[in-house]
Amino acid sequence: MKRKSKNVYKKFLVLSLIVGVFVFSVKGIDQYFLSDKNENVPLSISFMNEGKDIPVSKSLVLGDEWLIPDDSVAYLSQSALPGTGGNVVMYGHNTRNVLGFLNNVENGDSITLVNQSGKEYEYKVWEKKVVDPDMIEIAQPTEYEMLTVYTCTGWNDSKRLVIRAYPSRVASN
Repeated sequence: MKRKSKNVYKKFLVLSLIVGVFVFSVKGIDQYFLSDKNENVPLSISFMNEGKDIPVSKSLVLGDEWLIPDDSVAYLSQSALPGTGGNVVMYGHNTRNVLGFLNNVENGDSITLVNQSGKEYEYKVWEKKVVDPDMIEIAQPTEYEMLTVYTCTGWNDSKRLVIRAYPSRVASN
């Protein structure tokens, strides 16, 4: 009987080691994308007409899972950085302290991103639409710079409210 329990214990240790290595690998990927090595990473997003200034956290997609912070807007670290051309993708929960007001944003409104060195990037809203959750094209890279911000909407969060904006100016810090 003791021999059998030793084998079970060894199998448990091997399995724990394998799971630990896997988790460490995922955390390593996570830390690579979430590290603060690039000063162009946005730290805050402001919606001037709404009087909202919200902190930004770096986030990423792991497999099919979009990591979403509870108390800030997520910057998709696999998307373009502000000022580099391409699609800058940001998303967050439809809550009062994050993006619950996004439905009030209108075409022509200003959105400002501020990066780690204090540089501001201003965008003007040109599109507001509701899409199905599987319309991942909104987060795909583009050949021109744009800002894509979205949140859940609809009954039981069955849709996504998407705001698209083009760059209107870059201010120095």
